[in-house]
Amino acid sequence: MDHHTSARLTEALQPALQTKAPAVRLDLAGLSFIDSTGLTCLLHIDRAVAAAGGHTVLLAPSPPVQRLLDITGIGRILSVHPGHRPARPAPSSHSEQHGASDE
Repeated sequence: MDHHTSARLTEALQPALQTKAPAVRLDLAGLSFIDSTGLTCLLHIDRAVAAAGGHTVLLAPSPPVQRLLDITGIGRILSVHPGHRPARPAPSSHSEQHGASDE
């Protein structure tokens, strides 16, 4: 994920951000690359979702992406689950599932 795909992800999530308490789950399994713009995008998405009373979960990050989440400390800030299902459901009855893929 770079500046091109980050913008598309942010745009795709706009409808979810308009709902009350959105539950956003981003499937990162197919993402093999993420740069600083992509990491910043994930932080901004999480901040926007939290401001709307919602919860963001990053699901199944690939090893290279997980490594960057760990190195940068973002993995301690965002909710990251190694599989495709979070340990606990997001604390909202509204659910939006969006996937991110490597392009």
